[in-house]
Amino acid sequence: DPWGWYRGQCVSLVKRWLQFNKWPMRRGNAIDWVNNGYEGYKFLKNTPTFVPTPGDMAIFQTGTYGHIGIVVTATVNSMKVFQQNDGIGSPAHIKQYNYVSPRCIGFLRKL
Repeated sequence: DPWGWYRGQCVSLVKRWLQFNKWPMRRGNAIDWVNNGYEGYKFLKNTPTFVPTPGDMAIFQTGTYGHIGIVVTATVNSMKVFQQNDGIGSPAHIKQYNYVSPRCIGFLRKL
């Protein structure tokens, strides 16, 4: 990320996305973005019928720190997410996820 705190981590990629779009910056590990204030964003809980919008930030409950990426496309069954560091150490790429494994907690959407 521009501040060098999360180099090569999923959060650093998403922070670049925020910076590029001139959106309010977020802090903390990916899992913290669920409860770290919502200024400029709305948290949308993942449910069996919810379909995220491209540009939403998907937050996953995995490991100690969670995982986060940017939704590219989505259906009710799966989504493609622009992310990095899943697999560990992987460069930025688009990866397909279902909503269950790893568990997607929900999404941050820019207001």
